[in-house]
Amino acid sequence: MYIILSTSSIEFHLYSYKFKIQGNLALGKQRPEQSNH
Repeated sequence: MYIILSTSSIEFHLYSYKFKIQGNLALGKQRPEQSNH
C-alpha cells in the first residue's frame, strides 16, 4: 500500500513539475521580459 502511494505521489509530482515547466516556458515565450523570475 505504501509503495503504491509513494509511486503514485512521485508520478504526480513529476507530472506537476513537467506541467509547470511547460507553463513557464509558454509564459516566457509570450512575456520574455518576465522570464527572469
